[in-house]
Amino acid sequence: MEVGVRVTTEDLLSADQRYCCHAYLTFVALPQIPLTNLIPSIPQQKQSQDGTADSEAIALSLAARRCSFSLPKAKAASKSGGLNQASIQLPAIDPVTPVEVERYTMAQTRRETRLQQSREAKEEEERLLSDVRDQMRQWNVSQSKQANLKLTPSDEDGSPRIAMQATFAESAQLVLPQHANSLSITFGGQVMKWMENVAAVSASRFSRVPIVTASIDSLQFHRKTMIGDCLTMRSVVTRVFRSSMEVYVFVDSENLVTGRQTFTNEAFFSMVALQPSPSLQPMKTQLPYLIPGSDLEEALSEAGEKRRIRRLEQRRELAERETRSLVQ
Repeated sequence: MEVGVRVTTEDLLSADQRYCCHAYLTFVALPQIPLTNLIPSIPQQKQSQDGTADSEAIALSLAARRCSFSLPKAKAASKSGGLNQASIQLPAIDPVTPVEVERYTMAQTRRETRLQQSREAKEEEERLLSDVRDQMRQWNVSQSKQANLKLTPSDEDGSPRIAMQATFAESAQLVLPQHANSLSITFGGQVMKWMENVAAVSASRFSRVPIVTASIDSLQFHRKTMIGDCLTMRSVVTRVFRSSMEVYVFVDSENLVTGRQTFTNEAFFSMVALQPSPSLQPMKTQLPYLIPGSDLEEALSEAGEKRRIRRLEQRRELAERETRSLVQ
């Protein structure tokens, strides 16, 4: 199901309301999990010849104690029926007013667009981002202070030149019960918050001025993360425009008991550089130049212009629909 969220601000003294932002969130319905599925089965520890518990059995026992489980496969057939027999059929929505009909129609269009983009995702772009992630996993924060990343200013206007690797930022967060829902799955909004924080660090390291988040590209969760997992967020500035920057952020999840690491999600953040207080308006002066340090970084940066055009087009369509709904 798709849920639209509209945020407005209100001046409690004048009662004036102002539109702030809008977003569409996609939720997936899951079968109700029986309580028995949430109770871990502790494997019997094997005893070695000297009477001590086998280390592998202890590790499995600790892993079983984690509040996690495998979600049932909705499409899997089951002779005994039950949760795995069929997918969940949600109730239908019956739009009534013209505004509701338009929203319902646009929601279907957005869904078809998401599915079409997923099917037509270019293998070249997927390989590019995969290679970028592999490269960033080899970076560390201390490398940003190395001498070979301190570039001389531009000969044309004297503006600073910043190596892309120098904007790298990294953050690790342990998923605790307050970060997860009743199924022990991490809240998507919590992951997005952590991603935004590390994106802000990269943008600030590049611009050295106050920054704010302008938009977030479609954020898809490829794999779930659970209570007890360690999430590592890595970010880097990938493209610079007049007063804004594009920052790529991806997340790896690590099971601290088994040591297994998996890629979970990624997104591109648009961050706007602001003038110093009290104006806090977008910068009018030239931002530093972003200098890719390899062919891989160059390809990632060049693709940023296409991503920006796509973002602006989606923002324009959203603004037009918002204006029409207010008039109606």
